[in-house]
Amino acid sequence: IINASNATGTSGANGSFENATSTFAANSWSNVNGATNKWFVGTQSLCVGTKGAYVGTASTNNNYTNTTSDISHFYKDVTFPAGETCITLSFNWKGQGESGYDGLKIYLGSTSVTPVAATAFSTSDGTATQLGSTFYNLQASCGSTSITIPTSFAGTTKRLVFSWVNDNSVGTNPAITIDAISLVSQAPSTPSCATSPSPATLATGVSTCSPTLSWVSGSSGCSAETSYDVYFGTSSTPPYVTNTSSTSYSPTLNFNTTYYWQIRPKNSTGTASGCTIWRFTTGSATNSEHNLIDNATSSSPYNCVSLTTATVNQTGCAWDVNSKLNFGTSFSYDFSVNLGSDDAGADGMAFVIQNDPSGRCKCGTAGGSMGAGGISNSVIIEIDTYLNTEDRDDFTTNFIGCYGSEEPDHLDIWFDGNVNPDLDGNCDATTAGERPVVASAVRLMSGGSDYNIENGLDHKFRIAWNAGTSTLTATLLNSSGTVTYGTISTTFNALTRFGTTTPYYGFTGSTGGLSNNQSFCNNIIALPEEVVGIQAECQPKMTNIVWTTVSEYETDYFTIEKTNDGVDFEKLGTVNSSGTTSGTKQYSWKDYTPNNSVVYYRLSQTNFNGKVKKYDLVSVDCVDKAGELDLISVIKTNNQFNVEINTPDDGKHLVSLYDLLGNCVYTEEYNFTKGNNTIQFDGDDLSDALYVLLIRNNSAILSKKIALIGD
Repeated sequence: IINASNATGTSGANGSFENATSTFAANSWSNVNGATNKWFVGTQSLCVGTKGAYVGTASTNNNYTNTTSDISHFYKDVTFPAGETCITLSFNWKGQGESGYDGLKIYLGSTSVTPVAATAFSTSDGTATQLGSTFYNLQASCGSTSITIPTSFAGTTKRLVFSWVNDNSVGTNPAITIDAISLVSQAPSTPSCATSPSPATLATGVSTCSPTLSWVSGSSGCSAETSYDVYFGTSSTPPYVTNTSSTSYSPTLNFNTTYYWQIRPKNSTGTASGCTIWRFTTGSATNSEHNLIDNATSSSPYNCVSLTTATVNQTGCAWDVNSKLNFGTSFSYDFSVNLGSDDAGADGMAFVIQNDPSGRCKCGTAGGSMGAGGISNSVIIEIDTYLNTEDRDDFTTNFIGCYGSEEPDHLDIWFDGNVNPDLDGNCDATTAGERPVVASAVRLMSGGSDYNIENGLDHKFRIAWNAGTSTLTATLLNSSGTVTYGTISTTFNALTRFGTTTPYYGFTGSTGGLSNNQSFCNNIIALPEEVVGIQAECQPKMTNIVWTTVSEYETDYFTIEKTNDGVDFEKLGTVNSSGTTSGTKQYSWKDYTPNNSVVYYRLSQTNFNGKVKKYDLVSVDCVDKAGELDLISVIKTNNQFNVEINTPDDGKHLVSLYDLLGNCVYTEEYNFTKGNNTIQFDGDDLSDALYVLLIRNNSAILSKKIALIGD
């Protein structure tokens, strides 16, 4: 419409004022000047070429009189073609003036309204649209400016007006100079594909804890995109996941996984096509057992983690990378925790179950939040070793308050990263909302006195879930499990609380102005497959290997191996897993190879991600044992358990059944005859679990672990 260097545009105007005759008319523009500060064309001031348009008191200067108000205009009628909604006005300019009062204004108005000297064009044409900035001024050197004109002007003819406006107060010379005016319209086009992906395509070892994908726009101007369709997943043709106006996307990533992603820019015209599908591969976990965040450290075999050292202002978080907790079934796990040896230290640690969007990459706030503050979709069981101000009103028994002298180590429970909220700033009273989960904290006690857990000793931390009552219980004991220092419980709906029944779990810890060495160890690893029993049973002409799971998570198959010496293993075969389940499952493998001595079987599980977990060996001796007290088989029929026992003696035999906590759940005395004897007991009152069967007579004692599975 207007060419920046000549008069070839559809309007006929010369955007650079280069006509041999230095007038607006010679360059196909019109102008209306005020009495004092006027528009001129010439060589006195310019930005490109040999001439420009400028304001001066005469053609020989580029100065204005700032003590006399004045307004001068130059203008041109321009036609915007229909359908060409991408319209851009560009120009070079320089000039000083006065902020907010003296400078250049630009308008699009009616062709029926002629600008009037000393009168603002917006006054002459009340429908005029001002373009760009309120004033163009205070720019000492030439610079380029582009203005996008509203699409509504397509298909119209308007008067393009450039106005110099000044008042009569103060101002700085020189006045305005404008040059290389360009007005271009075109129909919008489909955007080009995005470029510069991050992570770079084919990148490996990408951290799962910095999962922001980013890219660079491949278009500008009329083809510029207004948003991006994001395709992302593990398939080589990734699915659509979202549309975004930003140039980044943050997915959740798993370890050792190749991801594919594609960005398709789009605007009102359409969506880019043929865009490259990029891919990258994530790295392994920090170690084989835990993903460690911030100050947490671990060394081989990685079952123990230091959350903090005796250094102030530390935060450490460690999440199990091999498994999640399965709230679809009951469970109980023991861990070893050590809260350091400085009784004047701080702050403590927490066992955290969570489904935060950052997953195993999340670590919360430090200090009194013990690294768990801000972790969403969570249940937090704190072992608090320092009494902060907000802790002092958490007790109902032996209330401490602001001026109490006690500082008991204690257990407490919080939800959703909201650790010990202080809503009233009053440590002498608890206001509504400050105790959202349990009524009060639980003191750690020993022999009726407060127990100091910062004594350098390892302690057993037990976390248990009763699926029948939806109750989570945490217990702190001595290392041998014989002394209990504190127990705390809460009830909740796991799916509502976490948004899943298989959340992540781990420990967090922190220090503030005081510190301590704080660590934990996995004494019993919560496997994705909760295997509660592995047995090898002697049966006629074969050995039956039986194992039981009470939950399964993303497991592909089991492998059974056999050895005579514990060194050389023979692979017998594989059994497919059920994948992911919350119920009890029993599996078996029959070994028909004769065993003439004691042999050992080993079970291992392989997950879909390729990770392998091996279990302890189980031994069996299927040589004739007619002269020994022995368990032959345990068989379930109609929820009755039939137990076959071989004994070399006639007479009384005491048969007892114990759970793994040492509780006797069944005992009965029987009169057996020499040889095989079968007894029955009802399984209705027994939960699916691993038990210890104890058989005694006057000459022998037999102890065997068995898995009892009901309907």
